Parts: sequence; C-alpha cells; structure tokens
Amino acid sequence: MKIGVASETTGIVGVILAATVVVMLLGAGILLKENLHRQELKFRADLRLELFLRDDTTPAELRELTDQVASLTGYESCENQDKAEAYARMQGTLGTQLLPAGGYNPFPNSLIVTFDPKASTFQNFQNAENRLKSIRCVEGIRYPKASLMSQENTYSFFGKAATLLLLLVTAALFLVVWLGMHRIALARKDESRVLVLLGANWKQIGLPLIGKGLTVGIAAAIAGLLLLYLFWHLSSSLSLQLSFITGNGIAVVAACCIVAGAISAIAAARSQLK
Repeated sequence: MKIGVASETTGIVGVILAATVVVMLLGAGILLKENLHRQELKFRADLRLELFLRDDTTPAELRELTDQVASLTGYESCENQDKAEAYARMQGTLGTQLLPAGGYNPFPNSLIVTFDPKASTFQNFQNAENRLKSIRCVEGIRYPKASLMSQENTYSFFGKAATLLLLLVTAALFLVVWLGMHRIALARKDESRVLVLLGANWKQIGLPLIGKGLTVGIAAAIAGLLLLYLFWHLSSSLSLQLSFITGNGIAVVAACCIVAGAISAIAAARSQLK
C-alpha cells in the first residue's frame, strides 16, 4: 500500500511538472498572439485616408463630402487641412524651406479621415476610395496601399502560425495530463480492483481520481503562469516591448488545464472499473 501511495505521489508530482512546462508554452503562445494583435492595431491606428480637394470646392460640396465620409464603415473622425497647413506640415517634416517666400503653394486643400483601427483594412480603404472618387470635388485619394497590403499579409501569416502553435501546445497539454493521470491510476490499480470486488461504485473510485485530476490541472496552471511571468519579467528588464497576457488569456490557460485534468481523470477512472 505504501509503495502504491509513493508511486502515486511521484506520478502526481511528475505530471504537474511536465504540465507546468507545457502550460508555460501555452501561455507564451497566447502572449505572442495578443502582442501581435496589439502591434497590428497600433499600426492600423496610424493609417489615414487623405482626400485631396479641388481648389474650386464649394462649401456645399464640402458638406456633402463630409456627410459621405461620416457614413463610411468604421469612420472615426475627419480633419480639414487647407493649403497653408499642408505646406507647413511638409516643411516641418523635412525641416527646410520648400518654396520661396510668397511663392505659389502647390499643395491642395484636403480632408484627412481616420477610422477605427479594426476597420483600417485594405478592403475598407479600397471601398472608401471607390465610393468617394466619383465625387466632383475630390481630385485625388491617397493611402498607403502597398505597405497596408504587405502588413496585412504579414500579420495574417504570423496570426495563423500563432494559432497553429496554440492548437499544437493545447493538444500536447491534454496528452501530457492524459498519460499522467493514467499512470496515477495504474499505481492504484490493484487497490481499485479490490474495491470493485468489495462493491465499490463509481463515486468511491472515480471522485478521488477526478479530484486529483483537478488538482493537477489547477497546480499546473498556477505554476506554468508563474513561470511564464518570471520569464516575461526578465524579458521586460531587457526593454522588450511585450505586454503580459490579458485576463482572458489567463482564463483560457486555466480552463484548458482544468478541463484536461477533469477529462483525463474521468477516463482513468473508467478504466479502473473495467
């Protein structure tokens, strides 16, 4: 009996340690995906749709255009920028006098439109361009087409890669806990057989195993997240631009661990009753 208990304790400790490492990798995958999403939103928040206006644009045409812009999907704000402001901004950016004093200003009046970061997609910008380019007072439309398409493809690729990584690590977590719980059940198999012969039911054999499975899942979740936090803290001291996983991410990690522990324990308990 003592040998069985010692073997069971060793199995519990072993599966917790193994699952802790996998949980840390799961949390790291979620951290990677969340930070990737933050960087994407940060990039999109800086995007602007510039509408260049004809010099003879009337106030009525400008009001009509502003109304059309305000009805665009994801519209957030717009700013009127006259020729003088456009020239001053460009001059400030380049840090040099662009034109001789009192010379002709070739910069157009413009309307600078911003969108909600989630709506700042290439498709949405293209739809806005197609909708607005036929308006008479609009002389031209500009937005970073090439860089936007490139960034969207890049974020899409790494987003899919991060999702695949999360699925593989989650599968590994379930496998580790599954094998560990079966090992724990195997350590008490002889005792379980005796209990079955004595008339023990599902509750008497299964509930203790389920309790152990939940203990394994909760302990692995806590230890894995603490280990991840330690590595994140060390990375932060190196000035890496990372944010720790959100509360939702932590909840996902905890849920995966608890579900893995419960399902594995139930399967192990069922094998004891056969």
